[in-house]
Amino acid sequence: MGLSILAGGLSFVGAANAFDLIVNGNFEAITLGANGFANAYNSITDGTLAGWDGVVSGISYGFNYFSGPVIPASENPGLVYSWNQDGDFPHAGYTNALTQTVTLTNGVSAANIDAGTGQYTFSAWMSSYTLQDDQPYLTVQFFDASTNQVGGKAILDRVHSLFFTSFAADFPAPSVFNQTINFHDWAKYVKTAGIPPLARTAVVGIQHSPNGTLTGRPDSYVDVVKLDVTVANTRPSLESATPLDSGAPGVSYISGRTSISLTLRDGFYAVNPGTVAFSFDGVNQPAATVTKVGTLTTIQYTPGLLASGSSHSYQVVYSDNGPGLPQTNLLSFTVVNYVTLPASYALPRGSGEVRGFTFRTVSANSQVVTAPSQRNTIARAEKQLNGTLINPDTTQAYTNDAVLGPNPDGSYSIDTVLNFQDDGFDEGDFPNDDLFPGLPFWPNNYFSTEALLNLDLPAGYYQFGVNSDDGFQVTATPPQGVSASPIVLGLFDNGRGAADTLFDVLVPTDGIYPFRIVYFETTGSAEEEFFSVTNITTGGKVLINDTNYSNAISSYRVLAPHITSIVKSGSNVVITWAYGNPPFQVQSKTNLTDAVWNNVGSPTTSRAVTVPIQPGARFFRVFGQ
Repeated sequence: MGLSILAGGLSFVGAANAFDLIVNGNFEAITLGANGFANAYNSITDGTLAGWDGVVSGISYGFNYFSGPVIPASENPGLVYSWNQDGDFPHAGYTNALTQTVTLTNGVSAANIDAGTGQYTFSAWMSSYTLQDDQPYLTVQFFDASTNQVGGKAILDRVHSLFFTSFAADFPAPSVFNQTINFHDWAKYVKTAGIPPLARTAVVGIQHSPNGTLTGRPDSYVDVVKLDVTVANTRPSLESATPLDSGAPGVSYISGRTSISLTLRDGFYAVNPGTVAFSFDGVNQPAATVTKVGTLTTIQYTPGLLASGSSHSYQVVYSDNGPGLPQTNLLSFTVVNYVTLPASYALPRGSGEVRGFTFRTVSANSQVVTAPSQRNTIARAEKQLNGTLINPDTTQAYTNDAVLGPNPDGSYSIDTVLNFQDDGFDEGDFPNDDLFPGLPFWPNNYFSTEALLNLDLPAGYYQFGVNSDDGFQVTATPPQGVSASPIVLGLFDNGRGAADTLFDVLVPTDGIYPFRIVYFETTGSAEEEFFSVTNITTGGKVLINDTNYSNAISSYRVLAPHITSIVKSGSNVVITWAYGNPPFQVQSKTNLTDAVWNNVGSPTTSRAVTVPIQPGARFFRVFGQ
């Protein structure tokens, strides 16, 4: 699923004068602080540790909640590894890093640092709990004497392969980065680069990865954290690269319309831009742009549309203005599996009549004592929407507590955006939430909704998203009169707090495409948003049908009538149509160049008309209200 990085000339091998600045990097001396809890896992939960600011928990290596072997004894892991690292207590959403601030001049003189001959090697062993997809994330940032940040941020992210060197099972030999098998194994990450000139302190941070999936407490494991410093004529180093593959389902999300970017940072020796060579899938790409500003060299390349589920690699080779030895970094990624919408699912563009969508709510809030089976699932939502969800306390189907909308099917006509919650507070990505139609003010539990939208989509590649609490499913549905099955585009089939799920769609043919969104709430707060990602590189988002933005995708709740069949029946022809609002009027003419259409019969509320066959050609149209 991934390739380990080959960082020629950058691996730290332990010079005699190297000095580790980290205090208690192997987490052996966690103590019970004022906010700590009792002993657990032969260690301390939410304790304190000299050198570190925040709270940290420990787990004895006798409790192997990771997979694969333990960290090799030669790395001195001790008896305990850390978990549940956080910058404060009580935990405020686990958004603050556990940190340690070190003084760089304890290991390298200020003169060497400012001359560009201070070198650091940042390393750690990282793993995670086998039953969750959360992973650790370590950073180091440098600051001058006035606490201004200098240089970039070094990141060791257990989700990705950048700076990965070896799994415990292979150490000290390098490993092939394969998260499908080794996602919860202990892995060593190492980054070696020049200390930025003027830097006097460094701050190391530990938290859960923003690229992972957090459930409850961060079950991210870290041990043997080091920041070794020494004096050397430092060479340029790779600072960042995107995209990167995690190899873990649901964690890595790389679009078929991705852009590749790498950043190199000068050391004592600087990158020679004329030596930079970039290749994609083994083919040299002279079209890649190489830009150098100050100490940073940026390489950018945008390939064409990449096939759904395809795997790719990219490589940069560069030399410096010193010894000139080439350095190579090889990385890989896999494109998300995206759906291509069939042309048969498209209605003609321009057939949208009234903007918006319809929205239907079904609730069992007042009836639930014993939770129904399949409580946090799309299957439960579908049963609830069609009236077949059984109440285990009565063995009868739940009735609908929600207030019905004015449409014949009990739905509401919504003219704006899909941005709903049930407790009066804005949630998710967008402000100005409305209450779910048909529901009283919070609390509301065990309800399901259905939204029907018709999206105006020019041919192109799209990234959509739903922010939901709890789950949802988005499908593309075949237009009325087209014999085909709904296509699932994106879903989250479980309970959760408000969070995004993204999914990509390729639209080869211009058209208006019917979409259906099923959403369910089980207990707690409830929230639902439907948006498109307007810039896949930056992640910009806009709600579907938001008329305040010109780049918002339009949605229609009323379409013009669409003729679905013309069938000969004896001496007549039967014309049928879908969509539109009655009454309808059928019209005809014998030549499309004629100025006038003639009414065929009177207005009708039916969706079919029988017309006698006459000699010559005739053209028909249907319009509604």
